[in-house]
Amino acid sequence: MKTRSRAPEIMDDLQMEGPELRNTLKVLARINAFLGGDKVTSIGIKRALKGSTEKKGLHIVDLGCGEGSQLRMLARYSRKRGLEWKFTGVDANADCVKFARERSLDYPEIEYLQQDVFSWEAPECDLVIATLFMHHFSDEQIIELITHYKPKLKIGWVINDLHRSPLAYGLFWLLSLFMGNSMVRNDGLLSIKKGFKKKELYNLAIPNGFTSKVSWHWAFRFLWILKK
Repeated sequence: MKTRSRAPEIMDDLQMEGPELRNTLKVLARINAFLGGDKVTSIGIKRALKGSTEKKGLHIVDLGCGEGSQLRMLARYSRKRGLEWKFTGVDANADCVKFARERSLDYPEIEYLQQDVFSWEAPECDLVIATLFMHHFSDEQIIELITHYKPKLKIGWVINDLHRSPLAYGLFWLLSLFMGNSMVRNDGLLSIKKGFKKKELYNLAIPNGFTSKVSWHWAFRFLWILKK
């Protein structure tokens, strides 16, 4: 695990659809919530907003939104505090977007769009978040994404992704023995191989105008905040 794997995951097939994909999305959402992954993004948003005079009415864009569990969690957070946030979830897979819409009927503050995140002309927004998304891309593509969205951002990025660690790999392998979904087992283990070391994130050639801060969180997550 000295270097990041570049092998494709099963879910990288953007034409995939149907029950297996939807079951995989639901299982991954449950695992993410169970292991505390959702909280990492929430912590990141709070940190990114620290010192901001205006926390009401923010627009948050989620790249690689999957079935939308992250945005629904944030919508509930916003509602409880009367923040009136609005959200845009973006995914390149049409069935992911359709499934996210079906699961978010009670969340009118969330809009879902099928778009290529590299070419989408995003609206002006306050924050872009990416949860378990950046590891799908090469270092060069990550910089391309950060650069592409920079003009649209008021505050910055909150990135929640995997720590590439033999211990994380071993623990997930044990957990996967109790899973009936082969796609989750395959992509989960491969995702860890495609994850990051802290030094690698700091060494990425971030465009001028951002401050970069990386912190480790359970379960084997890096929270990477880029703030303008």
